[in-house]
Amino acid sequence: MKIRFFLLLSVLFLLTGQTGAATAAAPKGSFSISGHVVEQTTENGLPYATVFIVETQQGMTTDENGKFKIGNVAPGNYTLRVQYVGYETIEKKITVGSGYSPVFHFTMIPSSFVK
Repeated sequence: MKIRFFLLLSVLFLLTGQTGAATAAAPKGSFSISGHVVEQTTENGLPYATVFIVETQQGMTTDENGKFKIGNVAPGNYTLRVQYVGYETIEKKITVGSGYSPVFHFTMIPSSFVK
C-alpha cells in the first residue's frame, strides 16, 4: 500500500512539474557559439581542446572530433580563446547577437619552442 501511494505521489509530482529539480532555462536573447578546432597539417579535429570566452569564463572542451558548442551566451563583444597542449593559443574577437549564433573554424598551429 505504501509503495502504491509513493508511486502515485511521484507520478503526480512529475505531471505537475514539481520534482524539486531546478530547471535552468536559457535567458531570453541568449545565443550559442559553436565550431570546430582542427590541426594545421592534417585538418583532423583536435579532441579536448579548451575553448572559452575570456570575459565570462564560459567554456568547454571540444568533443572527440574537435567540435564545440557554448550555450547561453548573452549578446555582446567577446574574446574567444582556444588552447591545446603543444599548439599556439588562438584568440579571436567575436560579436554575438544580431539574430544568429556564430560558427567558427579554428586551425591550430604546432608551437615552436625555438623563436
